Amino acid sequence: MTSRQVTLGSILGALLVLAAATQTWIHVVPTSTSVRLPEIDISGNDAATSVAALSVAALAAAAAATIARVVGRRIIGVILALSGIGIIAATFSVLSNIQAAAATTVGETLGQSVTEGSYTHTFWPYLAILGAVLAFAAGIVMTVRAGRWAVDRRHAQGAEQAPSQAELSQKGAAASSSSKNEKWDDIDSWDSLSRGDDPTAT
Repeated sequence: MTSRQVTLGSILGALLVLAAATQTWIHVVPTSTSVRLPEIDISGNDAATSVAALSVAALAAAAAATIARVVGRRIIGVILALSGIGIIAATFSVLSNIQAAAATTVGETLGQSVTEGSYTHTFWPYLAILGAVLAFAAGIVMTVRAGRWAVDRRHAQGAEQAPSQAELSQKGAAASSSSKNEKWDDIDSWDSLSRGDDPTAT
């Protein structure tokens, strides 16, 4: 994979996580014997506050990779990998205990953190996991291959600067043709002199 492909993959992964974090992760339908309680939608930012922060860090690191050199890209690769791991861990924490993840928002809305009812999650947490996996994979590849990308870039620049075999052949043929023409001109001049003609006369 090229450095551009890996960088674009990391940016895409971070954007997926960031977009997913703004959507509804948990839907709560409280039950009550006396009054009708409102349904509650909880976003990823509220269910897992660290996800949005880690996605922003991953996005900033991925953007910086476009101008970074070898050492910088390796550091960025580590940041991307760690961000991906953090996002995956936070998301799985939400999915493994939905009620605990929703407790803060439920408490702010209804005045009590523990409420009986139906707690369900949407597909958005899984999209966040997908983006985190992309960021993690891109970080690992970037860390491992940063040095090779620098070598490949130098080779590419050298190939662009060095003349191709066809160009060398064309230059050699042109030089050979020019040398032959000069020799024939000298022979014609001697022949003219031997006939008594002045080759310099106009």
